[in-house]
Amino acid sequence: MKRFSRYEFALKSLRPKSTDVDANPIVPDAPTNTALREYQLFASGKKTMNITRSGASLQGSIVQAVIQPFGLPDTVANKINVALSARARDGVGTLSLSLTDNLNHLVGGSGRDLPGFIPAKVLVKNTGTAATTPISQITGQEYKTKKGPTYTLPFGAGAGTNEKFELEARETIFAVISTALPRAGVTFKSENLRKR
Repeated sequence: MKRFSRYEFALKSLRPKSTDVDANPIVPDAPTNTALREYQLFASGKKTMNITRSGASLQGSIVQAVIQPFGLPDTVANKINVALSARARDGVGTLSLSLTDNLNHLVGGSGRDLPGFIPAKVLVKNTGTAATTPISQITGQEYKTKKGPTYTLPFGAGAGTNEKFELEARETIFAVISTALPRAGVTFKSENLRKR
């Protein structure tokens, strides 16, 4: 866990020095009532937590869309079903995107399932500007975070005269989001077809 790397380093530093690496494999307990001790209890499984997600962060039901993959010829047989959450589908408007124009979801017609196919995706975190400082349930320390909804949306090549290369589609999507939400984090994942 990268975000706890400092705590991991501190725990390793507690180990007594020895020329024999295996002589002291056990890390002693960190001082009580410290963030390091709280993390140590969590990492060892002695401390459990129940984290309840807010209703706004739940993905909701899974819905299907149909896209034309970038790596397959534009034919009726190559219209592929992809899944996305209803929350992401319904949140497209807050990102100023369009399912049909920017993400190239096809309307009118059905697709087929293609085992091993992973569509190209855009991941958007709409953080806004207000940072909050919640208390970590693991360490008991405050940390800064910018909360906001995150959406994962599959996109395709379009069809016919609207067909694009993946890089062109990415540029279009990024331009729309960055104009509407300049502080949003935008990440792309490439299309992939795994052989089974």
